This record gives sequence, C-alpha cells and structure tokens, in this order.
Amino acid sequence: MSCSRSQAQRAFPFLLSFVLLASTSAQQQPSANATLSTGASSGVLLKEATKLYQEGHFDDAIAKFQTVLQQDSKSGQAYAGAARCLLKQEKVQDALDVARKGVSTVPDDPAVHSALGEVLFRKGAIYDADVEWVKAANSARPNARAFWGISRLDFAMSMYAQGKKHIDHAHELDPQDPEIRLEWIGTLRRPDRIRELEKYLADVTDDDPKVREALQRRLQRLKEEGPETNCSLVSPGKHTDIKLEHMMIDAHHLRGYGLSVNINGVSARLLLDTGASGLLINKRIAEKAGIKPVVRGQVSGFGDNGPAEAYAGYSDSIKVGGLEFQHCRLDVAERRSIVGEDGLVGADVFGDFLVTLDFPNEKLSLDELPKRPGEAEQAIALNSEASAEKSSGPLTGTSDAAAKKDAARSAETVWRWNDRYIAPEMKSFTPIYRFGHELLIPTQINDGPARLFMIDTGSVTTLISSDAAAEVTKVHGDPYTTIRGMSGTVKNVKSADNVVLRFGHFRQQNEDLVSFDLSSLSRSTGTEVSGVLGFTVLRLLTMKIDYRDGLVDFKY
Repeated sequence: MSCSRSQAQRAFPFLLSFVLLASTSAQQQPSANATLSTGASSGVLLKEATKLYQEGHFDDAIAKFQTVLQQDSKSGQAYAGAARCLLKQEKVQDALDVARKGVSTVPDDPAVHSALGEVLFRKGAIYDADVEWVKAANSARPNARAFWGISRLDFAMSMYAQGKKHIDHAHELDPQDPEIRLEWIGTLRRPDRIRELEKYLADVTDDDPKVREALQRRLQRLKEEGPETNCSLVSPGKHTDIKLEHMMIDAHHLRGYGLSVNINGVSARLLLDTGASGLLINKRIAEKAGIKPVVRGQVSGFGDNGPAEAYAGYSDSIKVGGLEFQHCRLDVAERRSIVGEDGLVGADVFGDFLVTLDFPNEKLSLDELPKRPGEAEQAIALNSEASAEKSSGPLTGTSDAAAKKDAARSAETVWRWNDRYIAPEMKSFTPIYRFGHELLIPTQINDGPARLFMIDTGSVTTLISSDAAAEVTKVHGDPYTTIRGMSGTVKNVKSADNVVLRFGHFRQQNEDLVSFDLSSLSRSTGTEVSGVLGFTVLRLLTMKIDYRDGLVDFKY
C-alpha cells in the first residue's frame, strides 16, 4: 500500500551524550563474527527497549536504545525509539535533535523518517511531518507508524475516508502498537469499540495515568449510554436565525456572545464558545432541569488549578431559537457557576449545519450544508456530546440516515467515511485543521513562518504562547492582567510588543498582546498551538464554519 499527497491536500545536555555514544561506536571496526554476535544482541536489546517504551518506562527505554547504538551506530530503530521516548516526556526539542541525527546517519531507514514526522507534527510543522511520513510509507519496508501518522493528518484535514484507510493499514502492519491501536479503536462502531477498549485497558501501555483514567471514563460512558444516543431534531425547518445575547464582564464591558437555551423547560444563558465542545451547564441549572448523573468525569480549560469535577446526563428537550432537539446528552460541572455564566455551548454542537456567527449584527444563522455529489438527505442532530469523549479517533463520521430512522438497526449504525468536500459556493473558504472541537488555522506572526492558532470565541482576548512571542518580539511581565478559565487563574501572564497576525484574508496589528505558556493546550491537542484568536478580533467579523469539511470563512 503506497501513499501520496496531491498539492491541494497539503497543509501549509541529553543529545550530546547520545551522539557521543553513537560516534564512538561508529569508529569501531568489529570482525565479521563479532558483527553477527553484536547484531543478535542488538536485536534482543531493541525488543526490550521497545517493550519498556510501550509500558511507559521511558528513561529505562532510552538507556537501552543508547546501548544498542553503542553496538550498532546505524540502528534507525534505536534512534526512532529514543526520539519517541523523549517526545512522550515532552522533551520536544531533544526528540527533534535525536530524530534528525538518526535521519542523517541512516537516511534510508523508514523508522527514523517516521519518528521525525511524529516530532515535527508535535511541533506544528504539519507539511514537513507529512513529507517524512510519506517517505517512510513508500519505502521498501513500509512503516506502520508512518501510516498512523498520515491518518492523524488525514483526520485533522477532514479527509476521513483516507484516514480510515490509513489507520486500518497501520493496524494491519502492527496491531500491538499502543498509539496505533487506540486510534484504530476510535474508528469502530460502539459494540466493537467497547470490546477493543476493554482489551486495551487490560494491557500495560505507555499512556499517562491521566489519559488512562480518561479512557476508563470513556469506556464507562460507552457502556452506560446504550446504543441510541442521537440528539435528533424534531422541529421542522433547516434554517434558523438566533439572536446572540450580550455576555458581560461588568456593566460596561462585553466579554462575548451567548445563546438563550431552554433545557427541559428551564432557561439558561450559555456562552457561545468555538473553543469548547458540546453543552456544559452548571450544577444549579442541572438541578432545576432535573438532569441526573449517568457517568462521572472531569472538565478542564485555561488555568493552573487543574480539571474540575463533572458528570454527564440527559435532557428530554433542548430548544435553541426555533429548533427543538430531544434526548440530548450534556455535561454538568459540579459548581454553581462556569467562568461567571450558566454554562457554555460549543459551536460544534451545530456541526450538522453551516454555522454563521454574524457578530456585527449579533445573530447566529444555521443553514443546511451543501450536499455532496450523489449524497442522500441526511438527518440533522445536535452534537451535544463533548467531542473529547466521543472517540480517540475521528469525530465526524456521518451515520447513514436510513439507519437512524430504523430503530431495529440503531445498535448497528452504519458509518460512512467521507473526505473533505469543497462545494462551488465555498471556494473562498479557508481549509483549517480540526482536532476534535478545536479549529486551528495557519497564522503568520510578523514576518515569520505560519503557526497554528485556535479560533476561540470564548477567549475574551487574543493570546500568543510565550515561546512563539519570544521568537518575534519583546516579551515582559504583566502583573496587571488576570486570565481566568475553566481551570482557574493563569499564572505568569506576560505581554508581547508589536505582533502582527495574518490569517485567512486578514491582517491585524496588536500592541501588548497577552502571552502565557500554552504547553498544556499543545500537549492535549497533539500539535503545537502557538496562540488563540479571541473575541477581541473575532467580534469584528462575520465567520462561517463548516465543521463537516473543516472550512471557515471570514468577512470584515
């Protein structure tokens, strides 16, 4: 199975000791018999090191990989393994240095190209990662992790049919690799996903304990929900305009826009947030609406206080504007207020529509998405389930309309995988990367290369990461600015001077741009998020979002 990309699909102290070991080994000239013996020993060590990596013992695995390089300075698998260990430890620059050393030492080894692709993807160098993965996938010895990497990029680019094909092939090549296995599980139907996730959690893997805990919650949720969880539209019509409500910081300052939402007859004002997912309400609203806990969990966001306790439950009815949806799941935070509001509504809940956020005219418009060629009419639902809990893999496979209508087949919903479709009337839209609910758009900072910024109407202001800001301008401490999010107050807030941002068709000059460490956001996303386009810039625009195809359009 080969892989290629068309131009239209493309997106825009440890190391020293490690290299010394490899260089010393390269100067040795063993005899033929010694070489055979060393090769056998290296093979055993590689298996041991890989097992340690897959079980999460990264320091021990690195030591083993170093020993392999002492014996065989051209072991691409050892370079690749060490780079992946460092990446798991969030030592991204060290991982990049080791992977590049491996590629320069053994340029024909697909394992090091695949590992380099993984590190570049984590750093946000999406195009460069793709180049490395395609090299590894097209080699004489196709690399399973290369196909896994390509599938991650496919899903981020809304190329779901390609992504499904590539993750299936990766799983065929190496069904025991934890990352490949988990991504593959996320593409299965509910009964198969439950079964495979149980098997996965029964094994020892390299997952962070917090990730493993989240997987346990996901499994519990999948089991307790039952087969039919569709939050279906029951009111007529596929177009509506909804008035946006002012959400205030105080009597004089607007912090964002929200929606009036009726939950089981209880009115709530929810902040409309493209940086959030699903429906999240506070405990007070949930108690009034009679939302009972189904499964416990946690929610998190900006802030240094860690995640907050939450639970998932069901609402019989949710009304937004002229639309009514029934049997909808939502999340409830175990607190009386959520960043000062009744709750949040992620714009992705309207992912079955073309979403227009017309901030200048203060309205939300929902319209039918363009049909793909040959596509039958699709049922419309409110995607009230937080996408972080939907699956570990792609989140927007479209269920067959006939299966939705046939209750007898509800447990066996047929999933169809479609690639991004750009309708003729949407040629002006900008392709973005979608990581779950997060919408990341390439953004140029001053005259530097494009970085990935998250489109986040729930952020009061536009933000830039401390690292990205330090590369392009002066950064200084800002003790007078306070940033609060779902996870409390952000520490060590700074201010960045003279930052020009270019995204879509727009250019914006910024003085004293708020800056702080966004590494936790990048870590959870899986790629570098260098900033956030917040309400201060987005409120000037009319923004259209096609969640299905990963497209946005801005008009000033």
